[in-house]
Amino acid sequence: MRLPSFRTTISHEQREEFGLLVQDSNRRIETAEFLPHSGIRFPQNPWSKRPGAGDLGWLDELTC
Repeated sequence: MRLPSFRTTISHEQREEFGLLVQDSNRRIETAEFLPHSGIRFPQNPWSKRPGAGDLGWLDELTC
């Protein structure tokens, strides 16, 4: 089965902007610089937190 293909063009400015985004993403990965996020990874998960799960705040204070 052959899927349809679509032709498009992107401007030079769009290519440059995307290139900068990729470079910044690579730098963040290489330096392990990730944005902080909440501790809830699976909000649809029906499991409840276990006692003591809130005592892990010291992990947020760790630095590389």
